[in-house]
Amino acid sequence: MVRALIADDEPIATTILSRALRGWDIESVVAHDGAAAWQLLTTGTPPSLAIVDWMMPQVDGLELCRRIRQNEACAHMYVILLTSRDQPEDIVAGLDAGADDYLVKPFRSAELRARINAGVRVLTLQARLSERVDELRRALASVKH
Repeated sequence: MVRALIADDEPIATTILSRALRGWDIESVVAHDGAAAWQLLTTGTPPSLAIVDWMMPQVDGLELCRRIRQNEACAHMYVILLTSRDQPEDIVAGLDAGADDYLVKPFRSAELRARINAGVRVLTLQARLSERVDELRRALASVKH
């Protein structure tokens, strides 16, 4: 089962997102500010997917994206920046900060689901590639002996 972090300071938004994810068989954990989100990501096993609002107290979404990409334990995470900021320069800034996808609020549920499904496909391919690399390393080690 895919686990997702929802980082948004609006309780209504986190409730809507949590219910939608649950309906799509995705387990979620919620943080109501960027600092709490970072704490959740750096303790224990981080989720493989994150839906992050841009404008949050303490640590904003862009900074959270940058931290995720710089941290080896969660750099593989698929990050969707979900925000009301809709200017082209905002989209570029969000993607440059490390988001994999960008969605503007208010969002359509079907579009969010499609983008999450794309993220899950990417994560699945990454996992398969990692497994294949491990197999090749073991094979190489065996040949060397």
